[in-house]
Amino acid sequence: MPSPAASATPSATPDLVFDGDCSAVVDEATLTSITGTAVVAHAVAETTPSYAAIPTLGGINCLWVDPTDFMFNWSVIVLPLATGELPEAARTDCNLPTCIFTATGPGFQAFGVFQGPDGNAETMAAHGARAAERISSLDPGVTEPYVPVDPWPSDLDCTTVDRNRAVAAALGSADTAAGGSGGDFEPNTGFTTAYHRVGVVTCYWAIGTGSFSAEISPGAGWHRDAVGAEPGVTEVSIEGVDAAYIRDSRIEVFSGSNWFTFRGYADGASMDIGALLAGAGALTSNLDGMIQ
Repeated sequence: MPSPAASATPSATPDLVFDGDCSAVVDEATLTSITGTAVVAHAVAETTPSYAAIPTLGGINCLWVDPTDFMFNWSVIVLPLATGELPEAARTDCNLPTCIFTATGPGFQAFGVFQGPDGNAETMAAHGARAAERISSLDPGVTEPYVPVDPWPSDLDCTTVDRNRAVAAALGSADTAAGGSGGDFEPNTGFTTAYHRVGVVTCYWAIGTGSFSAEISPGAGWHRDAVGAEPGVTEVSIEGVDAAYIRDSRIEVFSGSNWFTFRGYADGASMDIGALLAGAGALTSNLDGMIQ
């Protein structure tokens, strides 16, 4: 097993809209009064580079559920708008059993999703419109997105990521990296906006009957302490990398203010840790070389 890495100072933590407090966006009592169904706040895990895109921008991801029926729920993602940045057009759309809505306030935009057993689209759309009206009148506190120091480029593509094929060689792969930007199905629920603003990209390398993947998130390195403190995580050393951890079946890599996750799959067989470590070093070298 590789030796533990020397400690490095992680990137500063972003300031979050509404000070990271989902109850300041909309509280349980308000949502309950809108629909007549009691809901409670539910924690949202953000321990992958994709999910970390939201707080990396200074945004928050909130969820409320009916504790007796998780199919009845509200989720709201709030993202700060940069100076001069135009919000997406306001809307409330329903495709039962789900309705989405957007709300724009001073320096922020919220993306909401309401899902429930009510089969009446008009009623559900009215619920979303009332929530949007409530949210749009708020002061988010933070009105500028977080700006990390020396992030990897936000317009990455997988060909550029492995332009010298050093990663493929380290993994023992003869295939060119392929993949695409993170996102979700339209209509946009806020994840797509966050992924693309941050520049999240996932790349794949095939090897035999298995594959390797890297999920890359520029600017998300501030999340390092949370990942390193998780139970069962082992810190390892990779040349040219600030910090790296083995967590379950993946390797978490932090360089400067950036983060990526490496995973290996091989028809149920154990992943090749040595290849992953070598590939992670080559990938970090490529990405760090793109910082101007």
